[in-house]
Amino acid sequence: MPPQRHRLIEAARLAASFVVSLNASATYLAVSRAGVIGAAPLQFSPTALSFVAAAFIVVGLVVSEFRHRVGAEH
Repeated sequence: MPPQRHRLIEAARLAASFVVSLNASATYLAVSRAGVIGAAPLQFSPTALSFVAAAFIVVGLVVSEFRHRVGAEH
């Protein structure tokens, strides 16, 4: 988490405490939703969880690549 916090602080120096606390809140929200998201596909099939996990990995890679390309343009 410290490298991520460092990037947040660099991006918003004047609102550093706000963006760091907002990031922590988003992390807690994501962790609390992870159980629900992980349990939902298990109602259909134990192997369905693999497809949901793969979908999240693909979305993460797409967002990361998009962010990398946008950052390279500026």
